[in-house]
Amino acid sequence: MASLLRGFVQAARLHCTRTALRLDTENVTYEELERLAAAIAARVQAGAPGESPLLGVYASHSLSAYAGALAATGCRRAILPLDPFDPPGRVHAIIAASGVDALVVGPQALDRVDGLLAASGRPLLILTPETDALRGLSARHRRHRFADQKQLVTAEAELLAPENPTHPAYITYVGGAARLHALSLSHQALIHYVDQVARSLDLDPDDRVSQIFDLRLSQALHDMLTTWQAGATLVALGRSARPRLAAKIQAHRLTRFAGWPALAAGLWRTGELAEDAFGDLRSSLFFGPPLDADLAHAWHRAAPKSLITSMWGPPQAGPALASRGLQRPQASPSSTHAPAAATPGTDPDRLTLFDGHQASTLSSELRSPAPGQPGELVVSGPQVPCPNPADASPSPCVEPGDAPGATPAPGPWLRTGHQAHLGQGGAFDLGPRHDDQVYLGGELIELSELDQALQQACGHRHAAVLPWPQDTDWPAGLIALVATTLDHPLDVAAILAACRRQLPAHLVPDRVLPIDQLPRTSSGTPDRLALARRLNRERS
Repeated sequence: MASLLRGFVQAARLHCTRTALRLDTENVTYEELERLAAAIAARVQAGAPGESPLLGVYASHSLSAYAGALAATGCRRAILPLDPFDPPGRVHAIIAASGVDALVVGPQALDRVDGLLAASGRPLLILTPETDALRGLSARHRRHRFADQKQLVTAEAELLAPENPTHPAYITYVGGAARLHALSLSHQALIHYVDQVARSLDLDPDDRVSQIFDLRLSQALHDMLTTWQAGATLVALGRSARPRLAAKIQAHRLTRFAGWPALAAGLWRTGELAEDAFGDLRSSLFFGPPLDADLAHAWHRAAPKSLITSMWGPPQAGPALASRGLQRPQASPSSTHAPAAATPGTDPDRLTLFDGHQASTLSSELRSPAPGQPGELVVSGPQVPCPNPADASPSPCVEPGDAPGATPAPGPWLRTGHQAHLGQGGAFDLGPRHDDQVYLGGELIELSELDQALQQACGHRHAAVLPWPQDTDWPAGLIALVATTLDHPLDVAAILAACRRQLPAHLVPDRVLPIDQLPRTSSGTPDRLALARRLNRERS
């Protein structure tokens, strides 16, 4: 596979009348999706006001989102996801920082385009594949260019599959509006990933595959590229579908599922993982921290025909860099929820890197740890380009000459922030993180950045966020804990409103609770363990 689009283009030729995409109210064939993506790509090449290497996709789980992502690669640009549920200030900051000059805008973002164009410091091309009612935008914003649904539907073009191995294919921005930094994935890295995963998944055209991840996460590319390479059907399950996820899996009779562990844990807590509830599933992938044996067993009860695989990797390396297939655990005869013990070989923390990659460990002094001792996991290979040293990325690189081991792989070694024990054959046991990052909603987030946003919202430093539940590697949400005094009374509505102006929707705390005093560690940072103990005492 020399091009990210080659698999889709070939499938569109072979399966032109089959359903490529299932949305809430319509099915889109391969032929229809290819035609729209080609029209968008051609319009960008002909009418973009600049020569930016990016195509912004300001859409989520819509025809515009999927056609725009395909079109970006087709016109030799990188996909720049813009979340329509993010605060406008964050979207404006990403547009300004990235230099993007063309945006595909979906239905969820249409109401925001007026303000976006007014705030833009340069001309933009706005493409709206699903509407031709631009509400006078072109008259109000004459320095910008527009292409609506009518123009795109009638365009004649062919979707190409260009080869750009070292060029960026996907750039996403992480952090709040005040501390944005970009993560970039090359065509070569994504092609390597898709080639590795597609072989093991063995999808066929009759498969119906979930698409839950937002486009701001590279796992969405996993969903799209592996599904369409096989000529299968991608089933869009956006944010509105998540509260009814179990019902959606059943209604669409999904055969393949990809999500993150907190989704499964949520269904387990609400009693929705009933025996054989998801009888059509044949494979289930969970990205992020590995599932434990109890949750894996609960999912197996609901999806007895499904193979379960934990997928893990640092965000700089794409959707995943290592995997662990979980064998079917044996349940205790008296238990209907969790096994008494996992069967031999089902240790869920034992992961194996994809072909072509190497792993090693470093001590806190960036040296090889003592024999038998854990260290920070570092990885090298085709999916792990070194971040720019000037970038604020939390995972810096170690140069090959400084890397541990007698025969380091060519290229840089990426520090993952995870403690690990190395095993034989490239496998490793993943331990806790060395930093203040946690997985939330399929994404690795920096808690200290959220603390700063919360403190700005409160107007003082005596506030912190806490992932919840605390007794898991896959929290479902965030709680804000705010010290209150006569000078700083608690105003929950004002705090949440201020957070929504700064943070992506999924990072806004679910609740705001008062505390007398914010406990701190010896280094002055919020003591989250003490906060968790206090909440546990109050709950009990």
